[in-house]
Amino acid sequence: MDPVKMVEGSGIPQEHIENLVICPWNDLEILEKMVKCHKHELAAIITEPIMANVGVILPKKGYLEGLQRIAKENDVLFILDEVVTGFRYGNGCYQDMAGLNPDISTFGKALGAGLPVSAIAGREEYMQEMQWGKALSYGTFNSARLPMEVSYVNMTEMTKDDCAGYRHIHELGEMLINGSRQVIKDLGIPVIVQGYGPMLQYYFTEKEAINDVRDYAEFADKEKYQTFARKLLCRGLYVTSSNGLHHCPCLQHTKEDFAEALNIIEDTFKEMKSEGIL
Repeated sequence: MDPVKMVEGSGIPQEHIENLVICPWNDLEILEKMVKCHKHELAAIITEPIMANVGVILPKKGYLEGLQRIAKENDVLFILDEVVTGFRYGNGCYQDMAGLNPDISTFGKALGAGLPVSAIAGREEYMQEMQWGKALSYGTFNSARLPMEVSYVNMTEMTKDDCAGYRHIHELGEMLINGSRQVIKDLGIPVIVQGYGPMLQYYFTEKEAINDVRDYAEFADKEKYQTFARKLLCRGLYVTSSNGLHHCPCLQHTKEDFAEALNIIEDTFKEMKSEGIL
């Protein structure tokens, strides 16, 4: 029930993870058991709303709401990591769409529209802890003018005309998700597309869904994905070469761009099938 803890890099001492309790994602039953077991030791529960470092793994229905409930019932802080999803799904971020109200949230990436920026937000009682003499947050580039100005312009552009920018990238994402699924169905190939709105990823697998990191490790064929990515690049469509990342439209993309992309993806799938890769 408590997965093996592993450091991600050689520079991270093992003792840094000894105070962590790791739970399988998308499983409320195990989460609740673990929280009750460690209730008096836990400072917080932290999660992404979408698992974004293994492609795009969406939360099961009720999972995030249940996680928030469990945290509240056991007097444990709920921290939502929206570094990837924040300001990509809307001006209220993913938490607004899901009806979540975390105690602390983290943001980055899409907020800065390509510039390095990060932000922490939370309830006043917790943010007050970052004052002098408490939890310190130093940074040479804290509130640096250029990324703050770019973030402001970015949000202004995305939210004008009643958030037309966000509607646009949602429509493009759904266009590619639905179009790709139809192509996959027509060709009868072992590939799935997971995503919602402006985030998606392709998995080369016989499974109907990739639900957690264990599914990704065991059932997603990363070599076939890399072959797919290289073939797309040769046809003029740039995508990430890592199956653990994801694809996102931006404001400058058009429906014509995505129709062309879908044609390239279809031709690539056909080529891989004819070569016996699929």
